Amino acid sequence: MLQLNQVGRNALTRPAPPPVPPKRVPPPLPTRKTSGSSLASCYSSSSGSDRGSITSVGSNYSGRSLPPVYTGKESLPVQFAEKSKAYDMPKKNPPSLPTRSKTAPVLPPRGPPLPSRTNTSPAQNQERPQPIPRRLPPPPSISVPPLPNRPKLPVGSHTEPVISRSPPPVPRSTRPPPVPLSTRPALSSRLSPTMPCLVCYDFSGPDKHASLPQFERIRVESLQQLAVGLTAPFSDTLDRARVIFTWLHYNVSYDVHGFLHGKMASQDPEGVLQSGTAVCAGYAGLFNKLATHAGLESKVVSGHGKGYGFNSGEPYKMNHAWNAIKMDWGWHLIDCCWGSGSINGPPNPGYNKRLAPEHFINPPNVFGRSHFPEDSSWQCREDGRVIDWEEYMTPDQKEAEPLRYSSFREEFGFSEKTVQPPVNNIDTFAGRRTAFSLGLPCEHMSRKEEWVLFLSIGEFSDKNWVLMNSDGRGRYHAEVEMPNQRGLKVGLYRATTWKGNDAKGLLAKEWQAEVGKVAWGWSPIIIWGADK
Repeated sequence: MLQLNQVGRNALTRPAPPPVPPKRVPPPLPTRKTSGSSLASCYSSSSGSDRGSITSVGSNYSGRSLPPVYTGKESLPVQFAEKSKAYDMPKKNPPSLPTRSKTAPVLPPRGPPLPSRTNTSPAQNQERPQPIPRRLPPPPSISVPPLPNRPKLPVGSHTEPVISRSPPPVPRSTRPPPVPLSTRPALSSRLSPTMPCLVCYDFSGPDKHASLPQFERIRVESLQQLAVGLTAPFSDTLDRARVIFTWLHYNVSYDVHGFLHGKMASQDPEGVLQSGTAVCAGYAGLFNKLATHAGLESKVVSGHGKGYGFNSGEPYKMNHAWNAIKMDWGWHLIDCCWGSGSINGPPNPGYNKRLAPEHFINPPNVFGRSHFPEDSSWQCREDGRVIDWEEYMTPDQKEAEPLRYSSFREEFGFSEKTVQPPVNNIDTFAGRRTAFSLGLPCEHMSRKEEWVLFLSIGEFSDKNWVLMNSDGRGRYHAEVEMPNQRGLKVGLYRATTWKGNDAKGLLAKEWQAEVGKVAWGWSPIIIWGADK
């Protein structure tokens, strides 16, 4: 309440505002002039202040006036007077163009005039003449000359002349010379892969894989699973066949008792897998089954084999089985049964379980010396020959070979095929210069020189010793003048000890310089002319 009273008191003491001035009524707008007499728009400007307004011509209000309306030249302002003179000057005429020639160029004559277009009215169409049909131009007046007369055939001849349509022969003087035969490519070797050297081929991978514990026969659940597990790491057909060949050696034994007594167990693949024993048919059948599961092409070949109990001159009898496997270069023959081991001779025959790789790597010509297939097409010989039963049973007429000691193969890995002279009797070489040599089974193989090898001609004496020269790759060679003496013995030896130590690594120069002066030992490798 006090606040309201205070507001009212303040309102009574505040001075009153000045009175509002009366509103001024604007003058009426001037009448619009006609378009002919109006020269300018009317501008009006006004503001909210009391200063008045500026109007255009016709305004009744006093103030600043506009210049008079332009009515002609006399009323122009001074600033525009000079410019008007410039516009009033007479205009100059442009230069005249050259006169044209009155004579027009003569145009070439036109063709005949076109016929006048006829009226298209229906009445005149009925009287329109029919067009003249077109005619082909006449044939040329030049006549074709007649063909010359053919010569008459002699009387009694009924043969027709032969018209050759082939081009004329190329002159011999312009023909290129023939390609020499020595430079022509051998297409046969390019189209088909060649057989690798199986002697020096490295089978360590497949052989080791086949011996792994997970592939033991008692752990195998199925033949298909076994085939896939054995061959999966290998892409080459040769390695895949080799791993199956080696697995049979480790996991199947020859049934010696059943073979000798004629009481053999089942030879089907499943039965051999369960029993772990088989004869040749069981080996061949199981290999064929595993190879088929591995995607290889394999066949079981039956025939005659010169195995245990063979007698020269016996009649044909099918007593053996082996396999033919399709390799990249062609069909290859293998014998898994003989490759797994052999039967010891009487009086107590037993089984010698030993991996024999020669029955996997032998070429067909060598394989055929002890295997005669019932179907001759499976001989697969390199020379293409087909031998008969008589040739197969003919014993090899070979002379006796020199005596070889165990170190020949076991320690040095020499091959009997590299031995020269290859025969034991060397009387034919008496008084002649003779070469003695030996080496590894294959030319692709090499071996570090680690031993000193020497020959002893006749009596074992330092005067008769001849050092064997080595090529550093495991091959040895020497040429000697043989005494003119029959019944002579020649021995190949190696130094085993030197100055009380092992002679392995002994240098040839050191041996030549000190032999006979120091203590040393030796052992034989081969003896030619030995009494067997």
